Amino acid sequence: MNLLYRLIRVVIQSLFRDPIGFFDSSTLTFRVLPNDLDLNMHMTNSRYLSIMDLGRVDLVSRTKMGKSFLTGRWQAMLGAAHIRFRRGLSLFEQYQLITQVIGVDDKWVYIEQRFESKGTVVAYAVVRGVFLKRGITVSLTDVLEELGVDDVSLPPLTDALKKWKEADDAFKKSSRSD
Repeated sequence: MNLLYRLIRVVIQSLFRDPIGFFDSSTLTFRVLPNDLDLNMHMTNSRYLSIMDLGRVDLVSRTKMGKSFLTGRWQAMLGAAHIRFRRGLSLFEQYQLITQVIGVDDKWVYIEQRFESKGTVVAYAVVRGVFLKRGITVSLTDVLEELGVDDVSLPPLTDALKKWKEADDAFKKSSRSD
């Protein structure tokens, strides 16, 4: 239930925070609550992924895309996620989630999400997702048009993102044959 309260908080705060560009970073601050903990008394791995959803909500809400989600019935769907944990977050520890689009290709938007506490990265994730309208993928051209972004300003995919995409696509192909 605490995620519902956090979601409401993020949405309301996004109405009063400065708008950002699609390639700008969004930073949210949270604290580890008792129901975020696992048996080892640190934030459970699945909670990181749930909190990352809130970072993407804030990013979309504070860009020009928020209107498309409300009036155009757009949806964001993840296609893949990779997360690396460096250390655990303890009860009541404060942390920041930094969310930023780091690349796009013909279909996917690649987003970096970092959890930081006490000046260090405690977890790092990269996700790729698409935007849907009535179950159909919204073209990158339409997304950029909605944002008022010029093709020239698109960040190129890094070699690491290209390799991750290739590996994920290869895994997807091999899992179909099983």
